[in-house]
Amino acid sequence: MRSHTSLFLGVVLTTLAGLSFAALLSLVLFARRLWRMRPAETPRCPLSRKGLLQLGVAALAAVLLMNALGLLARRHTLLTSLEGQVTFALATFWIVYPLLLLLIHRLLGGTWIAWKHAFGLSSAGKGLVAGAAVALGLAVFVPAVVAGIGWHALLQFVGFSVEPQPVIEWFFKIQDPRLLAGLVVLAVVAAPVAEEVFFRGILHPFLTARFGSSFGLALGALAFAGFHLHLPSLAPLFVLAVALALAYEWSGNLVASIVIHAGFNAVAIAGLLAQRMLQ
Repeated sequence: MRSHTSLFLGVVLTTLAGLSFAALLSLVLFARRLWRMRPAETPRCPLSRKGLLQLGVAALAAVLLMNALGLLARRHTLLTSLEGQVTFALATFWIVYPLLLLLIHRLLGGTWIAWKHAFGLSSAGKGLVAGAAVALGLAVFVPAVVAGIGWHALLQFVGFSVEPQPVIEWFFKIQDPRLLAGLVVLAVVAAPVAEEVFFRGILHPFLTARFGSSFGLALGALAFAGFHLHLPSLAPLFVLAVALALAYEWSGNLVASIVIHAGFNAVAIAGLLAQRMLQ
């Protein structure tokens, strides 16, 4: 049994190493071609200040409501089981994300053409953008992991107890395949789309226009990392957010950051599922 486990682990690690190497090579090859596609203008915030304020208030209210409902449910012992906690989390995210996207749709004017113009979705070369995003997403995975290791070491040095995100524990403990599939779809599909529209498509161009490219990019990345409410994940999520913002700036097409975000989450989930199988 141990030999089979070692063989499986070796195959997984070798595959990941090969993918990382291929990603770095692909990134070099794609970079020159993608640079020629760079738009003449950097992405602009598609919402007015009033619309941005409305969206910000709605997003803040949604986060506060989700946390309040969670605390209320725990107090009344409605979420004592792990399955109950995961079901509640999935339900809230699958309600909040579509509602926020519907609000953005309304603020953009209620037409899908407005989405294309607002986020560069109508620009040519979407296949090339997606291909380059896959390469960049795989390439940024290693720096994000290294940043996380260094950040964890620093937190432990100052006496902070480093605990994994609850969702990571869920991937190891959940037995219901429906809940496990729901977590995967949420992490690989729903979250990348909703979060990229908000953080990169709307917040990033607003902050860079107001505070300058470098400081605005850093503020947006910090907001994205802080949104996940998990201090040990702050550094790797910050590195990921910087890569996502640069990809959007570089391509002018939100598809790039969505693909990177989805790929990053997919690789992380694949690693968790591999560890689960080994255990």
